[in-house]
Amino acid sequence: MNRQTHFRWSILLFSLILLLCRPTFAQYTFDSAPYQVYVLCIWGDADKKASNVETVRKTEEYLMKFFADIQKKWDEDAPKTGKKRTISIESLYGSQTSRDEVLKKCSKISKKAGPDDVVFVYVLCHGAHEPGGLDHAHFFVPTANGSEENSYTEKDKIYRKEIQDILNENEHRLNIFITDTCGQVTAKKSVKSQSRGIIKTIPKFPAYDSIFNDFVGSININSTSWEGGNNNKGETAIGSSDYGTAFTRALISTLNQEAPPSRYTKLKFMESLQQETDQTFEELKRSFEKNYDAMFFIISNQETQSVSEYDEDGNAVERKKMDHKKKEN
Repeated sequence: MNRQTHFRWSILLFSLILLLCRPTFAQYTFDSAPYQVYVLCIWGDADKKASNVETVRKTEEYLMKFFADIQKKWDEDAPKTGKKRTISIESLYGSQTSRDEVLKKCSKISKKAGPDDVVFVYVLCHGAHEPGGLDHAHFFVPTANGSEENSYTEKDKIYRKEIQDILNENEHRLNIFITDTCGQVTAKKSVKSQSRGIIKTIPKFPAYDSIFNDFVGSININSTSWEGGNNNKGETAIGSSDYGTAFTRALISTLNQEAPPSRYTKLKFMESLQQETDQTFEELKRSFEKNYDAMFFIISNQETQSVSEYDEDGNAVERKKMDHKKKEN
């Protein structure tokens, strides 16, 4: 082989190596196309009991810090990549969380977001499922002022499907719809949302980068299941005033976990989220028991919070029974 031929083969080999490595480089070195993440947070603080308001505020504190940390990291990366990624956050409180206001705001954000953008809707409030075979339509009521039967009316309900339909009216690369509500099956009573978790140091390749950069379609989940719970009437979402809600802190921890570039999947995300939720639920449950908190007796027969997915009609997807916890030897 002469020198010229050897040189040509060297160039060809080098080009092939670059081509094979491109997915990783494209995602984390040169970055993908710039995009905007539109976040809408709906805070159910109409229930003015001190414990509920404090739980909502503590959860809000952790979630806002999470988004601020992401934006800071993206801003630091921008000069290297030449790309600008931004997070735009809007929050609704109190009277702003009426059914009409929530639907109107969701529609406005859905129209504003472009085909390369991400829409992230987060809800923390009272919620439940309506009975109906395996359908179990999920609804939530941000304006509910308690967990009693008269804490809301039928016209106050916001059905999950209504939000999904609004988000799907316009083209976005990814819709993320996450609700942190209880999962009881009931036609009349409202129920209470709560949760807990651990905030970890952001790793080199956090999962949220893979989700925001690569995922296409939708992520549509709630923090509890209509199965299980006391008397098998659906799970309760738990939290405390000094910790926030268990699920949302588990969610933040999961999104901050290290995720290998180009190999992170929705299945892996769901598995990791359930594992984190198991852990935070167990820690908070032990805390309730130790402090003789009344919440312990409400959830004493509940083993965990089962993260649930929903279909395009806003109904709970039937789950295969699986033990998420480590089995003892």
